[in-house]
Amino acid sequence: MKNFVILVAALALLAGCSQKKAGSLTSETDRNAAVLQVKALTTMSFAKLLADEPLDESDKSNAERALPIVASVIEFSPNQPAYFVLRARCQWVLGKTDEAKKSLEQAVSIQDQLHTAEPVLEAEAHHDLARLAILDNKWDDAGREAQKALTLFPDDSRYLTTNASVLLQTKDIAGARAAATKALKADPQNSVALSMLKMIQASEDGPKKAGP
Repeated sequence: MKNFVILVAALALLAGCSQKKAGSLTSETDRNAAVLQVKALTTMSFAKLLADEPLDESDKSNAERALPIVASVIEFSPNQPAYFVLRARCQWVLGKTDEAKKSLEQAVSIQDQLHTAEPVLEAEAHHDLARLAILDNKWDDAGREAQKALTLFPDDSRYLTTNASVLLQTKDIAGARAAATKALKADPQNSVALSMLKMIQASEDGPKKAGP
């Protein structure tokens, strides 16, 4: 429902004004319209990516359209970390994971320099960095970034699930079970955490059934 609202809002706003070309933003109204357009183009694609669902050509085409728009947004407001996270997600959908990582690191760096804390944004950036590290099998980096996200929001089901994945991969079975259990408690609909707990239980039951 939230994604649908974003889409409708973006289309309504864009219908009422001429579409700006990349690099032509001259006001905050232009910028806000551009941000809505980028979100309308990419929000659902990024949700599919995080859910490990396959992307199709329309997802990549939309991200290609969104990338120069978000570049113009950053040019207009270069000190807003949220727009770097937005760019990173466009790059991620396009498979440009190294570029996405750099954009997220820029977001975190800018956030560190701001006097006004934005914990949700910071946590999301760290969580995205953790997911990207997992894709590269960089488990130490993934664990470090997941922990940074959890430091800000220790009960977030998604962050806990990502951390559980890292702990499971690094053979910390007890830690993975605890994190997945907490994730499932925070969100009973978390199918990934549930599957993880079933897999851990099955791996422990196997040797017992085999017997001496």
